[in-house]
Amino acid sequence: MLTFSRKYRNQVAEALGYDNVEFGYGRIQDLRLDLDLLGKELQTRPVGDTSGWWALRTIEERFKSQPPLIAADSIDCIVSN
Repeated sequence: MLTFSRKYRNQVAEALGYDNVEFGYGRIQDLRLDLDLLGKELQTRPVGDTSGWWALRTIEERFKSQPPLIAADSIDCIVSN
């Protein structure tokens, strides 16, 4: 669904006359972590053991702050399926 939404985002915005929607990939429980970035990181550095998992957790914390997927107090509405 996310791929579909992103594919037609510009077309819908043009038809409506405004473009104020973003489609992010994250967990509703923690909107700071951009799962698109994390997925790219996992492609280059797959986790195969506990030390790899620990390194991934460190990377997650960095991704949450530089910049976060959605900054605190920056949005009015979230729609999630």
